[in-house]
Amino acid sequence: MIALASELYASHMLPSGQMEPKGDDADTKLSLAASHYFAGRSDRYRGGLRKAIEGTWDLCVALSHRKTATREEAEVCLAHLTAVFEAFSFIVPS
Repeated sequence: MIALASELYASHMLPSGQMEPKGDDADTKLSLAASHYFAGRSDRYRGGLRKAIEGTWDLCVALSHRKTATREEAEVCLAHLTAVFEAFSFIVPS
């Protein structure tokens, strides 16, 4: 997610007055990129996408810090990551 966020995020996507996200702040960078590409969509639509990104980030971070993660937990994390990557493949122009 960090690599995807670094690839998609650009400084011009940052709203005026906000602090630049740190290098590994993938959920913020991806949320800003989604807001940029869906600027004309409703707040509810963009909010749902932000929640999905944040939830996936939370799952990945939690999994990476667990010493006894199960296969099922890893599969859930992978399914969410796949969904985020696929969503951005439709969102970002080629």
